[in-house]
Amino acid sequence: MIAMSPQRVHQVGSALAWVGVWTGAGLILRGHPDVFGSMIPLLAVGSFIGLALPGHDGVRFYLIGSLAVWAALLVGTALLLSGTTLLGPMLGLLAAGAGYFLVVTPTYLVMRPPSR
Repeated sequence: MIAMSPQRVHQVGSALAWVGVWTGAGLILRGHPDVFGSMIPLLAVGSFIGLALPGHDGVRFYLIGSLAVWAALLVGTALLLSGTTLLGPMLGLLAAGAGYFLVVTPTYLVMRPPSR
């Protein structure tokens, strides 16, 4: 097994989770290219900011940033997809992503502090 630092594990886990969110959005919206197109900027900004958050450098700052990112994603999705049957599945997908980034990741960051 390859040994990875806690920071690297956090980075890899975050990247894989974002790939899952994008893939899930693509699958949910596969029959609606115009809707997916309107979601791209929202997902792109969320991914970019989410991946730029510091992780081990400051768990409190990470949590505040993640909460802001996921709240914006959920509200933006609700606004973009209101009145469509796609809203429920997309909110479910984003809620799962938020759960990962707001519960699992901070728990990992606290339990596996960086080696100095």
